[in-house]
Amino acid sequence: MKQAKPKRVLSVFLLTMINVATIGSVKNWPVTAEYGLSSVFFFLLATLIFFIPTSLVSAELATGWPKTGGVYAWVKEAFGHRSGFLAAWLQWMQTIVWYPTALSFIAATIAYIFNPKLAQNNLYTFFTILIVFWATTLINFRGMRTSGWISSLGMILGTFLPGLVIILLGFIWYFSGQPTQIAFTWGNLIPDMNNIGQLVLFTGVLISLAGMEMSAVHARDVEHPKRDYPKAILFSALIILGLSIPGVLAIAIVVPQQEISLLAGSLQAIAIFFEKYHLGPFIPLMALLITLGTIGSVSTWTVGPTKGLLAAAQTGDLPPLFRKLNKNAMPVPLLIM
Repeated sequence: MKQAKPKRVLSVFLLTMINVATIGSVKNWPVTAEYGLSSVFFFLLATLIFFIPTSLVSAELATGWPKTGGVYAWVKEAFGHRSGFLAAWLQWMQTIVWYPTALSFIAATIAYIFNPKLAQNNLYTFFTILIVFWATTLINFRGMRTSGWISSLGMILGTFLPGLVIILLGFIWYFSGQPTQIAFTWGNLIPDMNNIGQLVLFTGVLISLAGMEMSAVHARDVEHPKRDYPKAILFSALIILGLSIPGVLAIAIVVPQQEISLLAGSLQAIAIFFEKYHLGPFIPLMALLITLGTIGSVSTWTVGPTKGLLAAAQTGDLPPLFRKLNKNAMPVPLLIM
């Protein structure tokens, strides 16, 4: 394959959308909403001690070392190329654990559109996962601009729009005097820190806010990295928190905790909302939008950590085969790996 020099094709908007697609998925909301009002406390705590610091550090390092590779480049500068390779490898490996969860969610959500019983069919789930995974991989062969727009469309159609619907209808539910599943008291807001279950929730919240550093692998693809990357980080953080906290709260208000499903909890909330307002026929449409959002997230995570490994390959930490780029400057061998 012909080597290609990367073009600077990512604007602040596209980089912001990539960041939001990386972290701000509606599918994470039900997991947190299961713990009711205390989830808000943990979100605020995680924002203060984890999300804001990692965002600021990512912005600072990406500005100081605007090189392809992100975490790889930063760790390499500090500790050498071997440590840098280890960091890039670990970032790539963690997606291997994450993919089954995200892809299973996609399969379950698609099943919800046509026949919810399909979600229990292992053969259906297996082939849906394969099709979606390879489709997102092949689409990313077309370059970072295409990848960026997939993330953007996935975020706008699959996270922002359904998220606003959940939030809006959640507030309508509350202010119209409908029965809520949580009580707004200080006792419910402050969790019992001696409860292991609450600490498990906090871990889940931290994980749901992880990944802001991943987009730094695209530094060389950004038009003005030193100026644009910090802006994108700021806008991303505001959008993610502005959607996640009220979105989680809206689901917790409407859906009974014992009925929240890790795979389809968001759809349960939407179903309750829409049935209440006699809008049941629109539920499949919302399921489709949420599916698109998760596909955008999968696409983002497919190409991001791969760019980190590409930087490692270009300095000799991987065989020469993995340095090859196609005409769109995408590392096809690494994407296939």
